[in-house]
Amino acid sequence: VMWLDGVILAPLICFGIDQIGSKGNVGWYISFMALAVILNYYIGCMIGIYSAIYFAWAFFKENTTIARIKKEKRKIGLFLLGALLALGVSSILLIPAINDLAGTRSQFSYQEVLSLKTNCSFEGILSRLFCGSYQEIDQNIDGCPNLYASILTVFLVGMYFTNPKEKKRNKILTGIVLGIFFLSFWIQGLNWICLLYTSPSPRDTER
Repeated sequence: VMWLDGVILAPLICFGIDQIGSKGNVGWYISFMALAVILNYYIGCMIGIYSAIYFAWAFFKENTTIARIKKEKRKIGLFLLGALLALGVSSILLIPAINDLAGTRSQFSYQEVLSLKTNCSFEGILSRLFCGSYQEIDQNIDGCPNLYASILTVFLVGMYFTNPKEKKRNKILTGIVLGIFFLSFWIQGLNWICLLYTSPSPRDTER
């Protein structure tokens, strides 16, 4: 499966981000992020967006005050530096890929990004968290996403938010992240941000 390497590398990239937060070591993040882009630049782009969201969640989860954030702001710089270096390392394949794709895709409309049209119903997205909900029509860009994280994961998420020992602030941060993911599945404009190169142009059709 062409995107399976991204699924394997995503937790390793999270490990690299954790190393930035705990030890100020950016090497692991650079290595795994560059590898993700080299193996599949398309999925690598999505993982890059995810890594930024994960870093923000981890950083603000650990740094709870303005003074603490100012003290640890160096780690934000390390993360940004790591992202730039990962792109630099992967440019050996990324630049030729961009050059090859230049002029071969349709023009992208900002109206599509700003659109609040939804891909499917709220209930439809929730149903995708359970097995047996796949439909062939969902392969279209405008359909519901194909999601499945196991019923155990859904149960544990519920346990997390109802756990009285977990800090309320952490629950809010985690809820915001899950909300961002949900909105990107549900609102068509946000979904299109990661699909800038999916619509073939007449030139592609001629080929």
